[in-house]
Amino acid sequence: KLSLSQNGITSVGCKTIGQMLKSNKTLTYLNICRNKLYDDGIKFICDALMTNQTLRQLDICQTNMSSSGVQLVGQMLRVNQTLTLIDISDNNIGDNDITVIANALKFNNTLTELDVKWNQITEKGALALIDILTTNRTLTTVKLQFNKMPDDAQVLINRKAPQLKTTGLGLCLIL
Repeated sequence: KLSLSQNGITSVGCKTIGQMLKSNKTLTYLNICRNKLYDDGIKFICDALMTNQTLRQLDICQTNMSSSGVQLVGQMLRVNQTLTLIDISDNNIGDNDITVIANALKFNNTLTELDVKWNQITEKGALALIDILTTNRTLTTVKLQFNKMPDDAQVLINRKAPQLKTTGLGLCLIL
């Protein structure tokens, strides 16, 4: 396990972390949340996770990524077959961004937990995520609290994705 949360890490530090991830064969958990990684830093991490075979859990919440960073995460999730948990909460992710992640999950059969709390996801994004959950049976936990979900999102998710153990809609901002 390696937790570097709130350590002032920037994209420069992510370059070193990315190089380490490319050769490391033992690290299973990496927390680099609450650092100013921006898209450049996210790129180094995602590039490394295209080939890394050991990391299981990645926390990149509150890292100031934009839609370009979400695109990089989506590309990585299409290829990576070892991550079981990713936390991208509190990154101002909107409907188009969650659609990118949802589309990536069509190709991913290892991710079991997706944390997208504290973002800007509305009904449009929720529907994109719900649609993919009808075919992706690996994902069992989706954390959606503190988004802008419609009041019937929980009913739709329960109907279309009965495999989900946790959806975490309890504290969503109801439209």
